[in-house]
This record gives sequence, structure tokens and C-alpha cells, in this order.
Amino acid sequence: MPVYVFEYEYSGEHYTFVVNGQNGVAHGKRPYGVGQATATTLRALTGNFLAGGASVKLVQGCDLNEQDQVGVYDAQRFYLLLPSSDQLLFFGSSVGWAIIANTGEHPVEIAAQRRMRQSNETTLVLQPGARQRLAFRGHWLVRIVDGNAAHLQCLSVGTSGGDESDDTLQMCQ
Repeated sequence: MPVYVFEYEYSGEHYTFVVNGQNGVAHGKRPYGVGQATATTLRALTGNFLAGGASVKLVQGCDLNEQDQVGVYDAQRFYLLLPSSDQLLFFGSSVGWAIIANTGEHPVEIAAQRRMRQSNETTLVLQPGARQRLAFRGHWLVRIVDGNAAHLQCLSVGTSGGDESDDTLQMCQ
């Protein structure tokens, strides 16, 4: 498992923190008076260096099982792999967002699944031509439960700046 160690000195004091390179969880002690580190630094440490570089990929469950070395994904289904939301070192993670659309002529049913874990049971049906803004905290996938995965398109995505009121699929837990 990759681990990133960051050491620095502030006002004559030595500080160290570590970031789990797999899930972005960070631990360490911050100096008083410094406040929250800048988002750019945090993205660099957690692998989300440029928010504009965030992308969503459509992958099949069998490929995810092999990549993550787990057996929690349905091998026959497709998943939208969302980028991990920005980690805020000592304050948890920010809320990311994605706008997805059904570009087909038939409904597409989707559900949320935290990366490398079992899926939750909350589903959402996107009608033809519909768009939905989804909020997420951490690293999530959108599982295509029913319908044509090729008709589900991510219009835009961000690793911070989301709003928990858009948490239709319960991905901000």
C-alpha cells in the first residue's frame, strides 16, 4: 500500500503527517495558527493534483475486482468510477460532485457503491434525457443496476465544492 510522508518545519517546530495513498486518509499533528492547508497542496498529496484533471471512467466489475484485488463488484455490471474527493488532512474530506445524464431513450437505474466495499441499497432511476447532480465524500462508484451503461454520461465532475443536499445516493456518509 502506498503511503506518503510529509515532513516540514514551522516556527522552529518539526511536524510530520502521513497520507494513505490508497484511500487518502491522513494523520498527523498540525501547528496552531496555521489553519487549513491550501487545497492545491492537499490535492498534490492525495493524488488529485489538478481538480480540472478529475475524470470519470466507465469500467466493468470484473476489471475492478482484478484491479482492487477484491470480489465485491458484480463482474457483469458496469460502474462509473468517480475520482476521490479532496482530503482535508485534519478535517476529513470535502464533498465532490458529478453531473450525470441519461442520453438514451430508456431509463437507467443506478446505485452507489463505496470503492472496495459492498454497495448500498439506495437507487435512482434516470429517465431519458434527465440529468442528476450527485454529491460524494471519499471514493465512490456509480453502479449501473438496469439499463444501457453506454447511455450514462458524466457531463462534469469536481473533487470539491459539492453540496451535501445533492446526496441522492447517500455517498456523503
